[in-house]
Amino acid sequence: MNASRICTLVIVALVGGALLLTHSAAQPARPPAAQRIAVCDLVDVFNNYQRAKDLTAQLNERREAIRAESQKRNKAIEALRLELENYKKGSVKYKQTGNEITRLAIEAKAYLQYQDALALQEHRDLTKEMYREIKAMVTQVAKQRGISLVLQREPGEPETENTAELLRMIYNQKVLYSSDGLDITESVLLSLNQAYKSKKPAAKKPAAGNP
Repeated sequence: MNASRICTLVIVALVGGALLLTHSAAQPARPPAAQRIAVCDLVDVFNNYQRAKDLTAQLNERREAIRAESQKRNKAIEALRLELENYKKGSVKYKQTGNEITRLAIEAKAYLQYQDALALQEHRDLTKEMYREIKAMVTQVAKQRGISLVLQREPGEPETENTAELLRMIYNQKVLYSSDGLDITESVLLSLNQAYKSKKPAAKKPAAGNP
């Protein structure tokens, strides 16, 4: 093969490569694969998550116990006030009983404030913990179904008598429409309750012979 023919082949190859590169650059980038999107109603999940129901029941029981103890303290204070009427004003017994009433009243108020704050703090901490559980379960369900994005779905239309509040609720809407097939709320809730049930200690059976 003579030199002139080799030179010609090289030129043709170079031109062909340049045309190929130009053609590739001119082609639009391939669009990414379609991403699947779903919605989940967090309000529904919180309302029907058995752990949340149990926590609410425990909080109500605790508040009832606090209220009963507070009433017991108040009755003791009221009894002393009635007793105080039997003593002469300015007497040693009158002063002692008055001081005791003041002490018990301060203690009763402090007890109620402390117990309420403690119960609310515990409830808040457990609510945060449950929210992390729910997010983890949403992530798990989404990955199992090949979903790339999960949006929060609001339950129904916002209801309020205040126009400013109504507008705020409307502006905060995250999903305006979604088909039923995109809703993973039921799957998330079912998985959460199953996981919670498996961790929850079984109720103790009554001993034989007990009613």
